[in-house]
Amino acid sequence: MGVPGAKRGLGQARGAEVPDVDIPGVWLEAKRGIRSAPLPKAYAQALRDCEGTGRIPIAVRRLDRQRGVARLRLCDLQALGCDPHQQVEVAWDDLAPLVARYAQAQGGGE
Repeated sequence: MGVPGAKRGLGQARGAEVPDVDIPGVWLEAKRGIRSAPLPKAYAQALRDCEGTGRIPIAVRRLDRQRGVARLRLCDLQALGCDPHQQVEVAWDDLAPLVARYAQAQGGGE
């Protein structure tokens, strides 16, 4: 996996006892394959299961023969030490409501 200290969780365990991949300070839900849970559903599971643990919730889904795609909050990306100048791809459907709210707060759309 490329992350020091990462260990596989209990795999198909039901419930919120352990994440799919146990990384100190992170709750990682890992999904793989076309039949796996969609990323929003996996992220909702990570949020729910790590509540109260103090860990950063992250969901990763990798379709067959493709690179994995991760979902997490921007504030958590900053907490992980993301360089503020690093470029990150975000789906416009996810970003547009934030841009609209920001524009309205700046006095736009009056």
